[in-house]
Amino acid sequence: MLVLNSMYYLIDNDESPEGDVPQGQLSWLKSQLQLAKGTATKFIITYHVYEGARYKFNDMWISSMTSEYI
Repeated sequence: MLVLNSMYYLIDNDESPEGDVPQGQLSWLKSQLQLAKGTATKFIITYHVYEGARYKFNDMWISSMTSEYI
């Protein structure tokens, strides 16, 4: 199981989406998936708020973070 703290990617978060933690999480996720490539390893990826989530017709994730995750 791979777990991300998606609170960093929320539009309403007071913290900036730029910086080491949000980018570091996505780099870490990519490296984990690359390490498992060509093996029989399977992952469940989980986080607080999923990409593409909307509330009252508004996206919850910052669009650049959604694009990078996808």
